[in-house]
Amino acid sequence: MEESIKAVVTAEDEVVPVDDSKVYKVYNKNEYEARHNFGVKHFELEKQDRQDFKSAVADGGNYVWNYFIPQEKNFVDVINSTVTRLVYLATYINKDNYIAYDNGRIMSRQQIQKLLKLDDRTFIRFLKDAKINNYLLEDEVGFKLLNEKFGRGTMDKAKKQLAAKLFIYSVRFLYENATISSHKTLAYLYMIIPYINLKYNVLCENPFETDKTKVKKMTVTALCERLGLDVTHSTRFVNQLLKIQYPDIEGDRRSILISVKDSKNDELREFLCVNPRLYSVYANKEKIIEITGLSDAFLIEEGEIK
Repeated sequence: MEESIKAVVTAEDEVVPVDDSKVYKVYNKNEYEARHNFGVKHFELEKQDRQDFKSAVADGGNYVWNYFIPQEKNFVDVINSTVTRLVYLATYINKDNYIAYDNGRIMSRQQIQKLLKLDDRTFIRFLKDAKINNYLLEDEVGFKLLNEKFGRGTMDKAKKQLAAKLFIYSVRFLYENATISSHKTLAYLYMIIPYINLKYNVLCENPFETDKTKVKKMTVTALCERLGLDVTHSTRFVNQLLKIQYPDIEGDRRSILISVKDSKNDELREFLCVNPRLYSVYANKEKIIEITGLSDAFLIEEGEIK
């Protein structure tokens, strides 16, 4: 017979009081050992979860590659919401680019729809947009993201000058904590990748420049022009991006971007820098990201970004 109790046995065999808001069960004598072992295991799992969280936040939980052309808007052929959904699905591709669960099992059409949390009409529209523009292929095996845009494992040597690491934990976190209506805004984070400086993760006109004094930071006005947005709405655009948050290593949610303003010849300018835990741009398989400044802005530990 079960009854509520106000104490439990710890891993060290100590009887300690428990939270009054929780109800614990006492089972018969034969089940005591199993119950006790479960409690110890549960405690260890919770401890591991906390460690895994800090580790996942720190390194993005592994990554996939996004190949792009420098200084050209990423994902130009599809609508914004499709971009966000393609990038999310890219975190589930296997070595052959098929969309699969983390255990390797290929996903069906219904499972992909459930994963994306889309209704029938929206999902059909997404598939049509992705297929017509050659981002997604369906065959007898399953659904496959074409490797001209995404890849997993070793960087494709033919494209090694033009790649960004999309960190899986980060991409999934943003998608899974976003509303369907915000997918359009979230897409801009991936569309601006070709303008990200290799070393400083700041939006700029010369992304391959490593000399800090020569980096030509791109203003928000110029960015809006590149993205085809109304520059008179640039403030609203930035504010929407700043609302997109990601947890730091302490679990606090912070903006995925930082905004820096200055004035030049009486002109107020604004620049954006992307948290390198979301993505990091590579050339020749080398990453030389500048931690100084970014570490304070995003609570990044020295040597954490690899």
